[in-house]
Amino acid sequence: MSITKYLSTYSESEAGLALQLINARYPSNSLYQRFDYSLCLPCFDEHTRDAQRFIDFIDTQTNTLLVLVLNEPSHTQQLSANNIALRQHLLNIDDNCQQLQNLTLIKSKNDSAILLVERTHDTQCIPSKQGVGLARKIAADIVTLFIHNNLVRHPWIHCCDADSSLPFDYFIAINRQHNDTHCSAITYPFLHQHTEPQSEPKQQRLVNQQDIDLATQLYDWRLRQYVQGLHHAGSAYAFYALGSILAIHYRYYAIARGFPKRAGGEDFYLLNKLRKLGRIEIAASTPLLIRPRVSHRAPFGTGEAVTKLINSQHATDVALFYNPIIFSLLKIALRWLDNAYPQQEFLQRSLHKASKEKAIAMLSKSLADEITKEWLDEQTKENATQNPILSEQAAANNIAISFLSVGIEQFFAHSNKQCQHVDNYRQHAMQWFDGFKTLKWVHASEKQGLQKLSAKALNRDFGIYVVSETRPDSTAIKQSSPS
Repeated sequence: MSITKYLSTYSESEAGLALQLINARYPSNSLYQRFDYSLCLPCFDEHTRDAQRFIDFIDTQTNTLLVLVLNEPSHTQQLSANNIALRQHLLNIDDNCQQLQNLTLIKSKNDSAILLVERTHDTQCIPSKQGVGLARKIAADIVTLFIHNNLVRHPWIHCCDADSSLPFDYFIAINRQHNDTHCSAITYPFLHQHTEPQSEPKQQRLVNQQDIDLATQLYDWRLRQYVQGLHHAGSAYAFYALGSILAIHYRYYAIARGFPKRAGGEDFYLLNKLRKLGRIEIAASTPLLIRPRVSHRAPFGTGEAVTKLINSQHATDVALFYNPIIFSLLKIALRWLDNAYPQQEFLQRSLHKASKEKAIAMLSKSLADEITKEWLDEQTKENATQNPILSEQAAANNIAISFLSVGIEQFFAHSNKQCQHVDNYRQHAMQWFDGFKTLKWVHASEKQGLQKLSAKALNRDFGIYVVSETRPDSTAIKQSSPS
């Protein structure tokens, strides 16, 4: 899809309004404003202090446009006090700010500017089911149009969240590293940073900061365990899907039709599309810092998971982590799928209308050659105790059942018709077994006796240490990083 078609057909109406507003503020017969960088920030019920941190940042960068989408979901009853305070704070920055419908252009320091987009009860709320996905899409659509019209010089749409602090080399790291046109998106390295309790909003101080830090540390480790597990398995989808650490190339953003309008998971689904279009790389920058906090803004994700952990009596007893054996099984599964091209016609015929039992038996037999002595050796290394390990047959059955749960028979039916060369087959396999199907495959593998483990169980059964601090009623577990 061309950028022009995306902008004319799929972009949000605020993009066109933003272009009108910029042209009115900077007419063609005056010194024309051209921003170097852009940054997208959705804000729902955020403290003024957190938004100001981003304003301070763009002021130090010069010629930077911050697109701030002040939003509220439609299920809320009225403007939140934080939204009211933030709006007034932004309008006080510039005595000569210019407005067009629900957009306000606010000049800041060093030729930077803030484009405030209001989707609240005073204008038009975000539909609850579309949530943060629509808020991000509005901002990113505006930036895409601006880049396309040479109003923003650099082609990257930077996305962040208000709980983050950006490193000094946030923009320049990408300039130095990423001029490759085959790179569709970049993720920044990140750390969850401890914040002193006295700096927290009043409502958050009701929760013990030690509990927030522990819960965030556990969830952070779970994120890293999953991504590094995928990397160990050889998955092409081993990247972090966090909306606060993204930079997306505007051309690929348009081809992928922008952020999906979802109340959560919008970052995951967009990155899943972008990986099929180009590479996703990691910025060689100083880590971005994310502040631990409880949150009600999305139905799932970091804030929601942290809240659940805090509400549990023993956070280190919560079954949160993947069984490491799953990633060893996934490694075998991916290797088998990658090498199955010579068998695809046989597999397609054998799976067509086969009963579940026959399909499992056939796939297990095909997988047998991939499950070698190294499989048992790897399990032996992973197990810190004498826990039962999967036999070769049990491993083959687990993989077969997991593949059937994600529709492997439909894959071979399609590949057998369309893929006449091994390279085409492997590309098709990579795009079919994407990040979403991988996650479903992992969940199917879990249901076969490899359920999630608590931090304590991970330590006890696999010798993996997760956190250095626990509540007084929990057993301390030494900190380590997943490998």
